[in-house]
Amino acid sequence: MCQAIRASTQTGARHGRSSTVWIAHDLLDKKVVALKITATSCHGKSVVEHEVRIHDEIRQIPGDASKRLVTYIDTFVVTANGGNHRVLVLSLLALGPGIYKLGQWSMATRMSAAKQLLEALEALHSAGIVHRSDLLYLGCPPFRCLLPGGIVEGIIRALGPLPKEWKGQSIDPDRATNWWYDPKTAPDPEDDLVLLIEQRKPDVDPEERELALSIMKRVFRYHPEERLTALEL
Repeated sequence: MCQAIRASTQTGARHGRSSTVWIAHDLLDKKVVALKITATSCHGKSVVEHEVRIHDEIRQIPGDASKRLVTYIDTFVVTANGGNHRVLVLSLLALGPGIYKLGQWSMATRMSAAKQLLEALEALHSAGIVHRSDLLYLGCPPFRCLLPGGIVEGIIRALGPLPKEWKGQSIDPDRATNWWYDPKTAPDPEDDLVLLIEQRKPDVDPEERELALSIMKRVFRYHPEERLTALEL
């Protein structure tokens, strides 16, 4: 799909901060696809261009590892509403409740999705690519994002200060403050992982809650060598 004229847009699927995803029909290949169309803002452009680069790296992974990951079929730029929009054409794997409706998923479906996710992450890690993602178990980001320091501040409020050797390496130095790296900075009780699980999964039994907490504590570590890997999980 090299030109937008090949696609007949059917319905909007999801709106985000930097892009909108539409379900469309490829008029030449006669198949349904997803079109991820970026916003014209500087944020939207930088996010999607970085995403395109990551997709390109994933496609270079040798063997069958890349088959566990969804990468773009094609990408092009379309001009509309006074700006240029990067479009990613993606395979539409299934229609149904999205990740924001995890509460509607059965446990079997969530476990199957978690297994597929871990297999995909292991493929990324094996290729030397790191990631950041939500937690399927909770159905929401495990750290608060709407803070002056963004999600990094949310992580610090939950886990404590960042390693001192990281100071000065932030890609957003205007947000970074000294207390982020201060050893005296203590986790905020309101952002405690135990409280988060109790709020998001109030009906789980104590044994499941303890298991989930133990996994989170071994995954949410600043130093990669201290974390459980996707393969270990």
